[in-house]
Amino acid sequence: MAFWQSCGATLAEEARFCPAYGRVQSAAAPAASTPAPGAFPEKYGMAALLSFFLPGLGQVVKGQIAKAILIWVSLVVVILLSFVVVGIPLLVVLWFWQIYDAYNLPQTR
Repeated sequence: MAFWQSCGATLAEEARFCPAYGRVQSAAAPAASTPAPGAFPEKYGMAALLSFFLPGLGQVVKGQIAKAILIWVSLVVVILLSFVVVGIPLLVVLWFWQIYDAYNLPQTR
């Protein structure tokens, strides 16, 4: 199976245009047999799952210790703000953001 050099999409034998971006595959450049590095963004489902149950744990698994500590400190502040009602929406936003962050950003190790 071959892949487009520019984006890593699967290359059909008769295809001249990239299905993802519409670019023409140059005749001089042969199709790559493996996807280009960085063609597919890395996802971290396990890190997101861990962050779902314990906020910040996904960041720890990915080696982002400083970000995990920042999440924990932010959670304490937001929980304290929950006593004056303003913290409840912030808690929900922070919780969803840290799951998204654990799932999408690359590992630092």
